[in-house]
Amino acid sequence: MYCIIARKFNITDGMRLSRLFSSKYKFQKTFKTSLGAHGPLVDGPDYTFLDGRETPLGSSKRKRANEQLQVSSKVLQLLNETNFAIESHKRRQEEVKQRRQAILDSKLKPKNSKKLT
Repeated sequence: MYCIIARKFNITDGMRLSRLFSSKYKFQKTFKTSLGAHGPLVDGPDYTFLDGRETPLGSSKRKRANEQLQVSSKVLQLLNETNFAIESHKRRQEEVKQRRQAILDSKLKPKNSKKLT
């Protein structure tokens, strides 16, 4: 950044100050509540109808609801896939165990147990 001095005023300092104030203004203007904030002032609608009609959802609330729906459906899908993988693994382990037992049973046969009298 170049430092330009004109009539004993440093322009870069003015630019820094303007950036500082504009960033604070932007922060105050776009300040959002924390993710865990809830209560009647945060959760409720901005206005109500006097005749008792329900207030329509705002665009951001509708967007959040859609995002939560997508996230919950994805979680359920992944949970079902995980349960399927666990069950198939158990089934495969049982099949291997039964196959091994069948091999051992076929190899180890008792000797002739007829008694000679």
